[in-house]
Amino acid sequence: MRRWEVPYLLRSVKLFLRSLFDKLGRIGFGWTWTLPTFGGKVKKWTYFTDDESKEIEPELMAKLDMARSYAKIPFVITCGLRTPEQNLAAGGVTDSAHLPNAHGLSEAVDIFCSDSVDRWKMVFAFKDAGFKRIVIEQKHIHVDISQTLPQEVLAVLDKP
Repeated sequence: MRRWEVPYLLRSVKLFLRSLFDKLGRIGFGWTWTLPTFGGKVKKWTYFTDDESKEIEPELMAKLDMARSYAKIPFVITCGLRTPEQNLAAGGVTDSAHLPNAHGLSEAVDIFCSDSVDRWKMVFAFKDAGFKRIVIEQKHIHVDISQTLPQEVLAVLDKP
């Protein structure tokens, strides 16, 4: 094998694995996987950085990563974990999934969204990724994986 062929081979293997795991995730296995980078570090999420995911439940991040791949548009997390004071200031409810769970992590995120075309793509991507709680607001979409709050909820709120 020629030296210049190695990167092409590695890229092909990476694309094959991504496709395989994407298909397995769609049929309900709910697997996550990691992509190696060529600097020797392992990247845990395909579309999100470690800083974006550090205070968020891994199960939620895996579903977000999957939804992002389905939507094919960037996701910007505007809110994840909140303290009770931040939650009160944001107008959140007392049993908000943004508050720390037993592991000290958030079970909810808000994703920036300001136009109807992206909103359409995002809502269907969230549904296909397995989210059972989706709240559409003016400038963002809230998704969470809370098991203690009502399930199979799609709500539209008019508050700013």
